[in-house]
Amino acid sequence: MRPSHATFVITALAACSSPAATPLDAARDAATDAATAAAPDAPHDGPTADWSCVGAAAPTTAPAQLALGGVILERRLVDLVPRGGVVNDVFAAGDETTVLATTTSATGSGAFTTTITTGGVPRDVYLRHRGTDLIDAYSYLPRPLATDLTNAVIVTLSSAQFSLFEALAGRTQDPARGFLVAIVLDCQLRVVPGAQVTTSPPATATIYAAADSTPSDASATTDAGIAYLFDLPIGAVVVNVQVGAVTYPARTIAVRRFDAPAFTAVYLAP
Repeated sequence: MRPSHATFVITALAACSSPAATPLDAARDAATDAATAAAPDAPHDGPTADWSCVGAAAPTTAPAQLALGGVILERRLVDLVPRGGVVNDVFAAGDETTVLATTTSATGSGAFTTTITTGGVPRDVYLRHRGTDLIDAYSYLPRPLATDLTNAVIVTLSSAQFSLFEALAGRTQDPARGFLVAIVLDCQLRVVPGAQVTTSPPATATIYAAADSTPSDASATTDAGIAYLFDLPIGAVVVNVQVGAVTYPARTIAVRRFDAPAFTAVYLAP
């Protein structure tokens, strides 16, 4: 089996592929790839998860400018459709007001690209995605950017589509609280099964996605590597991940009020 990129009902990020791959190629791959990257305590027939970066020193330098881009898709029932006209704003982590860069996804392909200035050090950023009839999405990247990231795959959806998701999950999101999607990745940014995701403050409910990204009754991440967390307090939330003996660094993000309307997604790497 091939390693699986992260893809799901709400939003997704694909690991960088070969230089020849286009963002739309990556999106199609992410939307159809059913392979798995396995956790060490949950063996599968695919490759085991890569923990080679655990304990390694993080990069301390970066090029003066980095490319950030990929493709925007919209979930429509079972289909993922390239979505143009989505405005993608880049912010520094912890800053809610200053837009570092902005770009609009192209009609037809959904592709977007922009450049951010780093000052010579890795830049910790997140993105806001806004489009007509779509719920605003806030995407936190797995680690500060030290190299180009050009194959991000962001899956957006409408309020109507989210209502279908709620029906499948058997839960209704509190509009005055926050909804979070957590995607657990390994050192190569491949999704990881067998992970436990918790937050402080805690969510009212945590539902792990099945391999096809729909809600399941699993007690840990499956081959999709995804956890859906309902009814979180608004504001700073600490996200923790445990995969067997591997403890991920705690990640602090900002959770938005769902009736903004908005939801938050965070990609978690060791």
